[in-house]
This record gives sequence, structure tokens and C-alpha cells, in this order.
Amino acid sequence: MSFKKHIPISLKIFIRIHLINFRDLINGNLFRLISANVIKSDLPIQYTISQRIIPNEYFDNKIENLNIAIHKINALIIPSGKIFSFNKIVGNPSINNGFKESRSIKNGIVVPEVGGGLCQLPWIMYHLCLQTNIKVIERHHHSKDIYDETTRFAPLGSDATIVFGYKDFRIENNTDSDISFLFSIEKHKLNCSLCCNSKPQINKVTFSSLALDKKKLIVSTQVNGNIIKKDIYQID
Repeated sequence: MSFKKHIPISLKIFIRIHLINFRDLINGNLFRLISANVIKSDLPIQYTISQRIIPNEYFDNKIENLNIAIHKINALIIPSGKIFSFNKIVGNPSINNGFKESRSIKNGIVVPEVGGGLCQLPWIMYHLCLQTNIKVIERHHHSKDIYDETTRFAPLGSDATIVFGYKDFRIENNTDSDISFLFSIEKHKLNCSLCCNSKPQINKVTFSSLALDKKKLIVSTQVNGNIIKKDIYQID
């Protein structure tokens, strides 16, 4: 029997966080990461995109989870050259931190999980960053496409999942001045805005799917006609 199965989840996360901090120290990123205590900005909104929030049996809990995270992220200044880490800013999405059970994709299966639904925030941020030329330095796609055309709220290939202590979403401010992000929820719609003092470069972003076989497909992400990423998804 594997020794790892007997290690408590809390201890696994503790070890993982310290390993991540050590990695960041070695590669020079530790002191470039912004904290949740940085000054809130009043930078003007320059570009906004929106996604649907699909109703389900956990809808109210998902909205609460989103709002907790939004409160922590909204208007945080990301100075030029600094790094935003979703997991560092939002923290562990646990019951003790106020998060509730909602739908989550785990091992390719939809299951109820505390903090479920949070991935829609890095998801929309990733899509926004692609369009506005903000540098993404860590992003993980879902292993399986569980949606169809009636439930899909954003293009396949624009997704970004997070698992505290394991999978993060990080961006680097590769502009010459401060930036920040603003989120808002209007009924069944999530809005995400890039805020900065000057108009950003707006890219044309497309996602093209190609079936590899009956159970897998590959999605190519193109920015201004250039393929920058290829992701493989399992399909039913």
C-alpha cells in the first residue's frame, strides 16, 4: 500500500506550499509575487470581457465562492514586472475560509467540492490576458471536456483550472506601468476588466479543435494567427 495514501491532505498541502515557495526562491520569483495587502487601485477600465454563469443545483454556493475570491482580487495593483498568483491571493478555498460546496471537475468527473466553481475566475482572466497581451506564466487546462454547446460558457481551450498547492494561475505584468483586474457579477453573467492607464494591445484570439480519435481532441490556441498553445482533452 502506498505511503502517500496515509498522509493527511492538510500535511500534503503544507509540504506542497513550502516546495512552491522554495522553487520561487530559487528561480527569483518569490519577491516578485504580490501579496493580498498591496494597495487597491483606481486605474481606469480599458477592456472588459464577459462569460455566462450557468445555473445548477449549487448556483448560490458558486456565487458566494466567486464573491469571496473577487473581494480579494479586485483592484489589487500589479506593478510592472511583478507576478500575480491566484492561489497566493485567494488562499486555500476551505470551509474555514468561508467557501462552500459547489460543482468542481476532479479527475475528469463533476463532483461537489468545497470551493467549487472558482476556476471560472482564472478561466476568464486567462482569456482576457490572451486578448490584451498580458503574459501568462502558469496555466493548467482541464483534462476533460465535460460541456456541450448548450452548457459551454467559453471556448474550449480558454479554460484554466486551479488546485490549491498543486495547480496555480499566474500572470506577469509585462507592461511598463501598473495594472489591475476588476470583476463583477450581474445575474448570470461574470465580467472581468483589465485596468491600466493606457489602452492595451488587443489581440485576435481563436481556438481550433481537431479530433485525435474517438476519445481525445486537440485544441490549438492562436493569437493573431500564430499558434501559441496546444491542449489535449478527453471527451465522452
